[in-house]
Amino acid sequence: MIVKVVKTANCIIIYCLILTCSTLHPNIFTFTPPKSWKQAQKDINELGVYKGKKSFDFTPTMILSAEKTGSIKLTDYIANVEKHYSEKLDFEYITAGCIETRSGTGRQVFLDTNIGSTKIRLIQFFFPFENYIYIITTSIKRRDFLKYYPVINKSLKSVEVTKDIKNLKRKYSSG
Repeated sequence: MIVKVVKTANCIIIYCLILTCSTLHPNIFTFTPPKSWKQAQKDINELGVYKGKKSFDFTPTMILSAEKTGSIKLTDYIANVEKHYSEKLDFEYITAGCIETRSGTGRQVFLDTNIGSTKIRLIQFFFPFENYIYIITTSIKRRDFLKYYPVINKSLKSVEVTKDIKNLKRKYSSG
């Protein structure tokens, strides 16, 4: 997979070019990160990382990744996620339901855990498109959930995925 990230004034456009059957198959994934969050250094397996304002001992983050899943249904994928986390003693898995995005329906789950003495909530959002599941994982302090969730939810609702940039529901300009 070849990834190109284009930053615009109010959103991030991520071009995922996937080589399949000797043809170039583009997927274009866009979403608007929370307004005050800044793009950060990413790992090679991540498509994007955004960080909120650091509090005393924790910085909220939002990480975008994608997994090639073939024809697996989103409900089956989520069932596998639930099974994986339910086998881990240090996670509490919470089904959080669906979110309507610009490109259709995605699903979210909450995972509560501890990092040292800090109680953390992971919000995982899963969106299927063309044999891929796009995943946005947000980590925040559990006690800050009500403070951050409205802006996180707004970002998740802004998800848009297409094969052709001309099909995007909103227009972007670089700059």
